[in-house]
Amino acid sequence: MYFKNIVELAKNLRHRILYKLVVIVCLCVVLITLGLLLPKVVSKNNVVRRGIESPSDEVVSNLPAEPITNQKDKQEPKQLPIIDLSGSAVDLETEMLQINEPTPYGRELLYSAGSASSIDGPVLTRLFLYNLDTRQETQVAETKVKFGEIYEGRFNAYWIVWLDTNQSGTNYIYALNRKTGEVSQVKRCDLNKPQLVLYGDNLVWVEQKDEENDRLYLYNFKSGEPVVLDSFNNPTYGTCPPALYDDVLVWVYPSPEDASRSIIKKLDLKKALTAGAATGQDAVIESAGSEPAGEPADMSTNDMPLQEENAAAQAKTAAVESEGMSVQGEGEDGVTAEQVEAQGVEPQIIDPQGFAIYPQTNGEVIAWLDNLDPSRARLLMTRDDGKTIKVVAQGVGRLFGVGDKFIVYTQDDSIMLYFWAIDRYARLTKPGEKGMLSKACVSGNVVIWYDISDPSQRKDKVKVSIVEQPDI
Repeated sequence: MYFKNIVELAKNLRHRILYKLVVIVCLCVVLITLGLLLPKVVSKNNVVRRGIESPSDEVVSNLPAEPITNQKDKQEPKQLPIIDLSGSAVDLETEMLQINEPTPYGRELLYSAGSASSIDGPVLTRLFLYNLDTRQETQVAETKVKFGEIYEGRFNAYWIVWLDTNQSGTNYIYALNRKTGEVSQVKRCDLNKPQLVLYGDNLVWVEQKDEENDRLYLYNFKSGEPVVLDSFNNPTYGTCPPALYDDVLVWVYPSPEDASRSIIKKLDLKKALTAGAATGQDAVIESAGSEPAGEPADMSTNDMPLQEENAAAQAKTAAVESEGMSVQGEGEDGVTAEQVEAQGVEPQIIDPQGFAIYPQTNGEVIAWLDNLDPSRARLLMTRDDGKTIKVVAQGVGRLFGVGDKFIVYTQDDSIMLYFWAIDRYARLTKPGEKGMLSKACVSGNVVIWYDISDPSQRKDKVKVSIVEQPDI
């Protein structure tokens, strides 16, 4: 009996030990399994987290730091391939060594030129027309000023205008009627050289009047009288030429709220001139320093003595005031400056959302730079009068222009194009080739530029590119 009890006790003890062993083994299996699976779960979780955060970080980094659009939606900038249009350029064939400001219109070019062996004396003494089809060069004018040169040549189908200057304060604006061949003097400017823009029968320029003031002038060839459109006391804007296309004038002006910002003014000259004619307002000529059309009798003094000039100005002021026009007095010498304001026609104000300088337009697009420093300047454009503004390029040189379907500009010594309708970029210079745009560099689809790859070349090398929008 005693032995039997021992045997039963041994059996029970063995079962308990086996049970414990089974439990221990199971726990070990569980722990081992968890140990193998846990790193994979953690790694997967980290991958998922990185997949959420990384795109978010990338999108934020690609957003422009200073958005300049009124649209609320932000889009990533596209990386557009650059189209090579460098094979379209042809050379300007001329015997002249120095070629200044070649300006296109239709199938012609206008430029002043010369072949002086040194720059100690006048160089650009003659004005030429060049036919792109016949390659024929024709002289149309020669300087009349002692020690003078010709600058600012501009033209269209009706008129050729230019500035005859000795670069020391004597400046005459001349005009040639292409139909009659008659040459007339538009105005004398006694300080800095004015910069001319021409479209149709309207000639516009900014002229310095004294050390602190500049004026924006309009000369209509049909009315034959210069009119002051605006005035500046800031040299940055006073030395900035306006833009004129289809008789729509665009110029920049300091913002009245913030001196570091600008506004863009846009005026339809057709409406302004029509309104002026409808109200019986004749154009008023600004009498200070102006002379009648024709050859200058004396380059050193005005034709009219000061007393007669003041009397004439006072008589004109009285006549103007009797007709209800606005008159602005200027100067302590009694000489007045009159400004006609067309009734009911005010310039449209466009907000460039910052600083703006050197506007250009083709009637559809207005473009400008936002900095005077080319290394920092952005080229901006709008097609809806400032509602949306696009950054075209950064680090853009001073000279650029707006063609029919593109903006042409200089970047890192390369001549670049941007086609806004297809949102594509192109280049006119070959890789390694250096280019510089002419001042009035584009008309329609014709672009004029200088090849400056060889700084030692004695003769200016002018290129003419006919630009067609690529098919994509």
